[in-house]
This record gives sequence, C-alpha cells and structure tokens, in this order.
Amino acid sequence: MSYTLYLLVLEHTEVGQARTAHLATSQNTRAPLYAFLAVGLAVTFLLYVQSLSVMCYVYCLLPLLLWYKSYQGLLSHAVRSAVKNQTVRDLAVSLLFCVAGLEIVIQSFYHRELLSLVLLAMSAWPVARLWWYEDVNGSKVTAVGWSLTCLLVAVYPFLPVVRKETQYNLVIHYKCRNKIIFIIKVVNRKSAADALEDFIMLIFSQIFLVCLSVVTVKLTSDSITRREGLPLVCQLSSWFILGCGPFLPMMCLTNLRARLFSLSLGFFAPYLLLSITYEGLFIVSLFSLLYFWLEMEYETNNRSGDLKFEQVDFRHEGLVKDNITSPTFSRHLELSDLRRAFFFIFLVLIAFFGTGNIASINSFDPVSVYCFLTVFNPFLMGSLLMLKNVMPLLIVICTFRGVHVLTSTPLRSLFLIVLLMSDFMGLHFFFMVKDYGSWLDIGTTISHYVIVMLMNIFLLVFTGLSHGLTCWRIHWTSRREKIY
Repeated sequence: MSYTLYLLVLEHTEVGQARTAHLATSQNTRAPLYAFLAVGLAVTFLLYVQSLSVMCYVYCLLPLLLWYKSYQGLLSHAVRSAVKNQTVRDLAVSLLFCVAGLEIVIQSFYHRELLSLVLLAMSAWPVARLWWYEDVNGSKVTAVGWSLTCLLVAVYPFLPVVRKETQYNLVIHYKCRNKIIFIIKVVNRKSAADALEDFIMLIFSQIFLVCLSVVTVKLTSDSITRREGLPLVCQLSSWFILGCGPFLPMMCLTNLRARLFSLSLGFFAPYLLLSITYEGLFIVSLFSLLYFWLEMEYETNNRSGDLKFEQVDFRHEGLVKDNITSPTFSRHLELSDLRRAFFFIFLVLIAFFGTGNIASINSFDPVSVYCFLTVFNPFLMGSLLMLKNVMPLLIVICTFRGVHVLTSTPLRSLFLIVLLMSDFMGLHFFFMVKDYGSWLDIGTTISHYVIVMLMNIFLLVFTGLSHGLTCWRIHWTSRREKIY
C-alpha cells in the first residue's frame, strides 16, 4: 500500500513531477543512493550466506526501498505543497469521506443493509456540490435524477436475498417495461434527431429482444407451474437471445451515449431470462443510476461547456495516455478522482451483491437457469450463473470507462487509486480471518478476503474486455465485414 501510494503521488500528480525535476537537478542525490545500495548489497550477502528463500529477500529489501523513498521526502513535500496551495481542507475532507465510506463497505459484508447508508450519502452529492463548490450551473433534472436513483437502488439491500422462491410476476411486471421506456426517452432526448437509420433499427431490434425475453419468461413460468417442463420453443428463443444480446451492441455507433445505451439493452434481455424475482427491476434501477452518474461527472468536469456530451466518442476521446511526454496526455490526478474511484468500487459491489447474499456467492440459485435448461448440468448451470453475475459488472466497468473518457483521466491513474482502496479493504479482511469457530464462520471470513483480493484481477480483465465492448465496432457492408 505504501509503495502504491508513493507511485501514485510520484507519477500522477503535479507535486510528484515537480519533486522529480528537483531531485534530477540536485547535486546531492547520488551519495544517499550509493549508501542505500551498499546496505542493500550487505543485506543480500547475509541472506545468501544463510541460504534463505526468495521471500526473505523481498521482506528485507522492500523496506529498504521504502526508507530510501521516504528519505527523498516526497510525501512530506506533498503535504507542504498542499498547505502552500491551501488545499488541506479539501484533501482532508476527501480522505475522510473515502476512509469512512470504505469502512462502511467493509461492514456491509456482514450487514447488507449498510449499503443503503452509502447510497443515501451519495444521493446528497448535488447538495454538497452546490454548498462546497458553489456550482449553480448544474442541471436540476440531473441532480434530482441522481438523488432519486440513489434512493431507489438503496431499497434493494433491505429486500430479502434472491433464493429458490420464484416470483416471475415481478420479472414481467409492467413497471419493468415502463422503466425501459423512461430510459429510452431520457437517453435519446438529445441524440435521437441526429441518429442514423441503422442505429434506430438496431435499437428497435434490441427492444424486440427484450420483449421476446419477457414473453419467454412468462411462457416458461406457466409451463413449469403446470409441470409440463421447459418448452422447446422457449429454450431455443432463450439461447437465441443470449447469443444475440451481447453481440448486437458491437454493431452500434461508438458514440458514448449510444454505445452505453445499446450495451445496457444488449445485456438486459438475457439478464431477464436469468431472473426469478426482482432482479429485472434492480438492473434497470442500476442502469438509471449509472446514466445519471455519467451526467453528473459531465456537468462537474465541463463547467465551461466546451465539451458536448452527445458528441463524445469512445474511440477518439478515449485515447488518453499516462505518459507525461505523450501528446495525448491530458492532466494529472485531482481530488475528485478519489470520489470517482470510490464510486466505482462501491457500484461494482452493488452490481455483484445487490440481489444476493453478501456473505456468500452460494445465494445465487440454479433455479435462475430454468429458461435455458431443466436437466441437471453443473458446468453449464455454473457458467450461466457466472454470466448472470458478470453482466452487471461489465455495464458498471463500461460506464467507468465512459467516466474516464468524459473526465480525460488516465486509466492507469484511476486504477492505482482503485488498487489502493481495495488493498485497504483487503488488509481489514485479512485481520478478520478466523481459524476457530464453526466452519461457516471460517469460510465466510476467508471468502470475504478472497473476494476483495481477487477483485483487482477480475477488474483488470473486465476493463480490457470493456475496451472491446466500447471501442470496437462491427461494420456490415455488401461485400465484407470489418471489425475495428
């Protein structure tokens, strides 16, 4: 954690770059370096003589590296720079809210209802922006929409976790369709006039798949209730929707608003087929929250009005590099990036455990796959359940990539913050691991630690996948197919 924080301050802040330039021009930097190298060689020799393992080298030499970096005084220089620039208050408040939010998230692994407390605090963001930064130019519709969607998603942690009891009437409830129509109107209110004919046809095709999935769920539930099994037509339509749903968004424009909307529709149709109670309502509420998150970040970062939201493209504005010498380098890190990283981590957990038991992944029941198969097949059932868990995560990560594009923040910088926060959570769960008590208590504490530590690996993999989902486009022509 210390070394990650050091890299974050050194490579991705103005203070770190200024300190690096100062040390490069200083004449007294080689003597301490030679001294620490001599100590390192001595430690290495002693470890080699004793024939110790490789891990002993890591344990003994890593503190030496951190002592040398501490001797250079980067963090103390950063604190002095914050005092000089009168940003101590903003820095302290941002760190306080991040630490408090992470502590609440940690406790929410044991008490799922605490997730609603974080969402309640997030709903006050427009008020905090108005009071703290005196930002009066923001849209009232966006502010109200953000607060309402936060409160709406905050309801789900209080609901019972999804179990074997099926309630398909909630899946096909009219509110689900009304919310889809509402999102269509909101997302396309500015871009519909400029949309191309093929884009409109694509959206209508995806809406047709959503309607087809609702009908499939209805027919399947009625057939299973009558103990007639899974109809072959429903099974074929389910696999057809699963294959076409994630594929159709790749044919959409790479415009940020259009592509994210198409991705939401593309994953929503197969997700409905895997829903047994209120998951369909939850996923629509989550999509609405993600949309207003994009709008809020756009208004916060674009107070001058130079950037038009409907003109932002993943393929053009997304080429933001971390290298300061790169011509596409945009800016260093800001305090607002702490908020973005925390929102990302929290929304990932909400997407994963919003309808399930946060204590165990086992709460996701195989009953969800009845639209695809009713014969016991553990490998196929497990794959479908994992796909059900992954689809909301992919939408959250694609939205996070949209935030990265809108704010022109280098993605590596944001992920270093995410890594630092997840390591902070992992350290807590490491000390909470139990080796005594019931098997349930021991397994629960271990699963919490494993979930948090593996989150970084999966997020990196899904971020690479989100690049293809947002930046690649399949062009259909009369003679050939091109994939960009």
